[in-house]
Amino acid sequence: MAFLRIMDFVETVSEALDRHRMLRSGDRVLAGVSGGPDSTALLLALTALRLKRRFSLQLLHLSHGLRPGAGPREAAFVRRLGKLYGVPVTVRRLTIRKRGGESLEEAARQARFEALEAAARRLGCGVIALGHTLDDQAETVLMRLLRGTGPEGLAGIPPVRPTGRSGRLKPLRVIRPLLGIPRTEVERFLRAHGVRPLRDPSNRSSRFFRNRLRRQVFPLLEAAAGRDLKRHLADLAELTREEGELLDREAAAAYRQAAKSGPGRVDFKGEVMATLPRALRIRLFRRAVERLAGSVAGWEQAHWAALDRMGQGAGPARTDFPGGLTARSLPGRSHRWRLFVNRHE
Repeated sequence: MAFLRIMDFVETVSEALDRHRMLRSGDRVLAGVSGGPDSTALLLALTALRLKRRFSLQLLHLSHGLRPGAGPREAAFVRRLGKLYGVPVTVRRLTIRKRGGESLEEAARQARFEALEAAARRLGCGVIALGHTLDDQAETVLMRLLRGTGPEGLAGIPPVRPTGRSGRLKPLRVIRPLLGIPRTEVERFLRAHGVRPLRDPSNRSSRFFRNRLRRQVFPLLEAAAGRDLKRHLADLAELTREEGELLDREAAAAYRQAAKSGPGRVDFKGEVMATLPRALRIRLFRRAVERLAGSVAGWEQAHWAALDRMGQGAGPARTDFPGGLTARSLPGRSHRWRLFVNRHE
């Protein structure tokens, strides 16, 4: 029974790799492994598949130092796993710096991604593998819904995405092979393997919004609905993402007609933007923000709406936005308003 459970889990991961075209033969993969259940299950599954799929695997463990005394123990655990399964392990100390109004969660997440990308490039890996599960997907969708979001936010965590701007460097591929697997299945897989992962006590703290949703809100909602709410939210994210990909293709063509880029700025042509549906205008704004700031971190639905109102002449002449960006109306110009990085204007 344990063997069948292991093989079923590995086969599910293999199907996800195929469905989303996550890996190619010869890929060099760097997996982020904390030693917790999700990343440990990711390591075990990828180890089981690496010979058949002809990719190489390395591990990166990031020690953030937020829990005194835990870092050396966690690093030693990951090193033991690496030795047991014949996978090279790199350990790095993570420095977390909060910027502006960032929460500790947001700052830590950003620091992890930056460290993962830097390590992948240093080690010659073109793919970064992360252990997010279906539960993470559902929590992300609900968090964004409660904070205010549009279709892009409801699309949740993508199974595959390129890294953000890296100057002239080629983007890396970030994959999440466990994204369709519930955390309960991850735990069963680990028990079948006889592996006892580390447990992060901060995951039980009500200090963090995600933990409050996981431990308090989801049980209440699922009890009231009498169904698997996490699965429904994950399905919603997948459907929204697929529909969004269609809109993205339209947005790419519209962006070339409606926007003009310069050093640290993007100007929008009012006469063209006025002909576009609001949903498409918002996607053009997202493209501009990603180009200027590298990501849309910190942006909520209210920000997109405010930027759109400016283009309609209904907002203030100048507004500051997340990511160090500012928008300014340009009355009397063919480009009705400009989004720019503050240092360039």
